[in-house]
Amino acid sequence: MISSLFAVARSSLSSRSSSLPIAIGFATATLSTTNYTNNNTYTCQCDNGSQNSNDDVDNDEWKFPNRSDFDMYIDNPTRSDLIKLYKAHQKGHEVWPWIWTQPNSNGPHHVFVGPISIENLKQIKKLKETIPNCNLLVITTEESLQSLPDGEESLYQYECGLVIDTPVTLLDSENKILMLEDERVINYTKLYRSE
Repeated sequence: MISSLFAVARSSLSSRSSSLPIAIGFATATLSTTNYTNNNTYTCQCDNGSQNSNDDVDNDEWKFPNRSDFDMYIDNPTRSDLIKLYKAHQKGHEVWPWIWTQPNSNGPHHVFVGPISIENLKQIKKLKETIPNCNLLVITTEESLQSLPDGEESLYQYECGLVIDTPVTLLDSENKILMLEDERVINYTKLYRSE
C-alpha cells in the first residue's frame, strides 16, 4: 500500500524564517551566491552551512541538510528557480530545495491541492480506475480530511500520498512544478485545485 511508501507530512509553519522547522528537522539558513557557467549548467557557490548541535531535537531525527552536500542550493527560492532545480535534478545533481515527487516510468503524477471533499474522492476513484498506475498526491488540511467518510484512510484505499497542513508557497503552472512551505518541490502531470 502506498501509505507505507509515502510519509504523511505535517507542518504547522505560519511563516518562512531563517530558523525553519520542516518535515526533516531544523535549519539555519545562510546566504549563497548563484551563477550560470559557460555551458548553461546552473551551479551554486555556497558557504558551508552548519548543523547546530545544540538543537533540541532527538539524535535519531534528521537534521536540515548541510548546504555543502548539494551541487545546487538556493536560499529563498522564487517561482523561476523551480525549473532550474528540476532541470539540475534531472541531470543527476543534488539540489535543495529537493525534488520530492515527480512523474515516473510507472505512470503520471496527479496532485490535488486544497480542501478535499467527497467529490474529489470520486475524481480520485475514477482516475485510479482509468489509469491504475497513476501516482496520486493530496495536499490538504487536517480539518478537511474530517469531511471524508474514513478520514486519511479514504485516500489510502486509492494509494494516495498525503501532505497535511503544509501549504503550497510557489507555483509554476507553465512547467508544472510547485513548492511546499517546507521546501519540497513537486513536479506533476496534472494539478487539481479546490478552494
